[in-house]
Amino acid sequence: GEVSFVYNAFEMIKNGSSIEEIVNFVEENKRRIIHAIVVDDLNHLKRGGRISGTVATVGALLGIKPTLKIDDEGKVIPGDKIKGRKKALKYLVQELKEKAINPEEQVIFICHADCLSEAEDVKKMILEEVKVKDVLINS
Repeated sequence: GEVSFVYNAFEMIKNGSSIEEIVNFVEENKRRIIHAIVVDDLNHLKRGGRISGTVATVGALLGIKPTLKIDDEGKVIPGDKIKGRKKALKYLVQELKEKAINPEEQVIFICHADCLSEAEDVKKMILEEVKVKDVLINS
C-alpha cells in the first residue's frame, strides 16, 4: 500500500499539488487500499507462530495456499485457503475485480518475493480481465 501512496504523491507533485493536498489524499485513501497476499511456503507462517508445525506439514502436502489480508487497523489477518498456486493467483485477480473502486482510474501494484514470473502472470490476467489504468510490478 505504501508504494501506491508514494507513486500517487509523486504524480501529484508533478501536477503541482501542495503538501496539504497530498496529505489530504493519503488520509482520505489510506483505508481504501486492497492488500491480497498469497503465502506460498507455509513454513514462513509456522516460523512466525501463525500456524503449528502439523498444520504446515498437512497444508503443504495438500497444496494449500493461505491468503492474508490487512484490516483497517493495519493488522495482518487470515483470509481464504486455496488449493494450488494457479488458483491462488486467480484469487488475487478476483479480489481486485470484486473490491476495486473505479479500477479504470487505478494503477495496480503487484509486489512479490522472488517470484517475478508469477507476478507477470498476475499482471497479464489483470490486464486481460479488468480495465485498469496500469499495472506495475515491484519487488
